[in-house]
Amino acid sequence: MASIREFIRVFRSLTEEEKRRLACVEERLDKSENAYLKKLLKLKRVKLIEKTINLLYKKILYIHLDIISEAHKEQIDKLNKKIWDKEKQMILDDLKKNAYDLLPSYIAPNIVGLDPVKQAAVLQLFSKEGLHILLLGDPGTGKTDILRSLNDLSPIATMGLGSGTSGAGLAVTTQGNTIMKGLLPLADQGIACIDELNLMEKKDAASLYNAMEKSFVSYDKGGKHFKFDARVRVIATANPKGDSFKGDKFDQLKSQMPFDSALMSRFHLVFIIRRPDEKKLRLISERILKGVKTKLNEEIISLVKEYLSDVKDIDPVIPAELSKEITDFVAWLKKDESRLLVEISPRTVLGFMRLAKASARMEMRDKVIKSDIKRVKQLFLDSLEVI
Repeated sequence: MASIREFIRVFRSLTEEEKRRLACVEERLDKSENAYLKKLLKLKRVKLIEKTINLLYKKILYIHLDIISEAHKEQIDKLNKKIWDKEKQMILDDLKKNAYDLLPSYIAPNIVGLDPVKQAAVLQLFSKEGLHILLLGDPGTGKTDILRSLNDLSPIATMGLGSGTSGAGLAVTTQGNTIMKGLLPLADQGIACIDELNLMEKKDAASLYNAMEKSFVSYDKGGKHFKFDARVRVIATANPKGDSFKGDKFDQLKSQMPFDSALMSRFHLVFIIRRPDEKKLRLISERILKGVKTKLNEEIISLVKEYLSDVKDIDPVIPAELSKEITDFVAWLKKDESRLLVEISPRTVLGFMRLAKASARMEMRDKVIKSDIKRVKQLFLDSLEVI
């Protein structure tokens, strides 16, 4: 009876909805695969269902093959993988064409505003060299959410408190006589996200300096010396002295910096973030009302990690004429250093170069171009203002 039923089904006409959904996958499969799928569809061994992926900036609809008969599971799984791989490649191609416009929406999507901070965080994802960012400001301004997003999106990342109360020290974690890697070496060749760095103990400061400058941490105990690679990009948050900034004048803000110049100068970008005033709050409210932001989903996280993997071996060069533009810009900043909250030093030049290379790598180019320089200049200017 089953064979007669199957014989009849083979000759049945597909419904209009089945035809529409089948047409959606035709370009993803070859001729024999399409014929096989059509046969299974007629035999009612498979259903074509529509799935939606929310990419935040748009929603993608694609067809997934839902198995009815387990006898065809292996073949259907292969077809699903092929369909999704081609769908994913189209999404990635679109993302790569508009990376700097689209990727910042994946950094703390629940937080409205802080656009320059999100743009800098995206470039940190694409940097291969040490590139360090400090988010310094009032509590409740979304700083920690920026860190959480980078921790989710970076293929290698750690996140913890500067105080070490989250269980892991910055350099090492000790359990009795056992010495284990801490937050910094665990993030080797990735991003170390450190929340509330202003609560860091003095004993951890040397380890942080070494990781940021020399790419390793060391620890001595019981006559034994431990040394771990810590080739990290650090992004940290901190509150000012007294927890919140008071006043608006330059001297007032500078006196509330929680770190000395030795640590501050190791960060290539420092963003000062204040609670929004009435005018800014109105603008933020208007943006919130225009569209609801959602959390990152697993599809987005997987796509970004694959994107990062695709471009990680690109090593952009900076042409001589653009190198001069970088040094001229930093020299221009240096002239006004007395009116800035951060020191302008040779590390500023290094940070600029690394950001420019990250920008080129993000757009899959092996050479830094004028638009990268313009982009990074704007980030530096934004970081020197109070957001």
